Amino acid sequence: MGEPLLSVVAASRNDGHGGNMLGRMQAFVDGLAHVATLLAQPIELVLVEWNPPVDRDSLAAVIVWPRTSGFSARIVTVPPDVHARLPNADRIPLHQMIAKNVGIRRSTGTFVLATNVDILCSPTLVASIGSGSLREGRVHLAVREDVGFEPPAGRANDIVDLLETCRKNVIAVHHTWGSDDRRTGEHNRIYSQRF
Repeated sequence: MGEPLLSVVAASRNDGHGGNMLGRMQAFVDGLAHVATLLAQPIELVLVEWNPPVDRDSLAAVIVWPRTSGFSARIVTVPPDVHARLPNADRIPLHQMIAKNVGIRRSTGTFVLATNVDILCSPTLVASIGSGSLREGRVHLAVREDVGFEPPAGRANDIVDLLETCRKNVIAVHHTWGSDDRRTGEHNRIYSQRF
């Protein structure tokens, strides 16, 4: 596999944060393998395992890694002793942004998507990435939709069905200028100027 078009960078640890985090991470990983298939171009996942709990299995052991052509994954582990050197290490077990920077520095793709481990890439986003519209030296932003739905605790049977279920359960849409709550109709403006 040649240099990946896209490096997807995320950070996590096996501590159950956020509830059903292993189910969400598995859906995330399966979703990225699906993206690689749709793009027909190589993508890599750089997953930073930050300050792994000593009493839990590693992420490498608990995630089922898809064997999909064009998809590769590697874990970069930041051990507890490195974490302990940072301010507030006793109160913050996972430094998300620092961890993502660790992953970005180790990515090999032409483009980098820094994201979270409970995100699925929509077919629309995949089509945009595959269209050749990404430009080097630019920051590209995407709309995020929150869903009122939990993926299965184990592996998702079919990522296409999971994406469709998510599409039918959108509860909020986040743009660069604000968020729309689909449940209440409320609009929260975030930015007053164009990004």
